[in-house]
Amino acid sequence: MSAEGSIPASEADDSRGFVLDRKTLLPGLVILALIVVPVLVWAATGGGGNNQLRIDQGVNIYGSPEIVVNVPKKLNTPAEANNATTVMLTCVDSGGGTVLQTQQPWPFIIEPGYPLPHIHQPVTPAQMQKIATCHVSGTKTKLQGPLRRNTKP
Repeated sequence: MSAEGSIPASEADDSRGFVLDRKTLLPGLVILALIVVPVLVWAATGGGGNNQLRIDQGVNIYGSPEIVVNVPKKLNTPAEANNATTVMLTCVDSGGGTVLQTQQPWPFIIEPGYPLPHIHQPVTPAQMQKIATCHVSGTKTKLQGPLRRNTKP
């Protein structure tokens, strides 16, 4: 006896609720891992905000070796260094050993002919050969980057 407007017994209240089986759960977890894991790695390594230092091998006007340390424009503010007037530049070799450590005025200079705020740091030929990466201490943002070596003879 079925009354008009009543729900058939087969569609009536299912006390099990929403149930996930392996065929539903595994693909969902794989998709979640493919999205969440890269986002977490991206966030943990600086987030792609292009906050890296650009460190270029160079030669000064006297023909001596130097490195030019460039910082992103948006970070070259007094507030980035908590209004300090200097930061510490440290350059290390591939094993993490300190090759160079020096105080630098902050914010970095803006100079015609250079696209980014920067400093010119004289180095010895031996230091130039050893430097692998440099970082700046004293800023809110972790600023570091590898030395970009010239490949020109």
